[in-house]
Amino acid sequence: MKKILTTVAVLVAVVLLACCGGGLGAPAKSETQKAAEKAVQCLKDKDYKGYVDMLYANERELASPDKLAQEREQYAELLKGKAEESAKKKGVEDLVVDYSFVSEEVDSLSAVVRMAITDGANNVDTTDVKLRKDVNGDWKIVMGK
Repeated sequence: MKKILTTVAVLVAVVLLACCGGGLGAPAKSETQKAAEKAVQCLKDKDYKGYVDMLYANERELASPDKLAQEREQYAELLKGKAEESAKKKGVEDLVVDYSFVSEEVDSLSAVVRMAITDGANNVDTTDVKLRKDVNGDWKIVMGK
């Protein structure tokens, strides 16, 4: 009888662990964390157009898609120049060689994701990636304050 109870108890424990995942594996990333990591990955890959495409655009800017596309293209070139200038000043080839998630503060329409960014000289700085939901519900980068 003890053997049967022990076997049942073990089976129940196994089923419970299987149902709740047992705490194994990394926790799922939030949508804001994914967006911030995608933005930083664009900078790491020197994909300035990809980064600029992640910038938040308000309804007024979205009303003029041709003008928005032209401004984004210009901004990508400006960003590339600034990144190259900053890398040269720091004496590194890459401004971003690695990054990691630190924390996040999220409300319904905006978020701040803190990231630790390692440059080519192995200096680690933390930076806040500010995000806002656009009209489609996607998280986009907010420039400025």
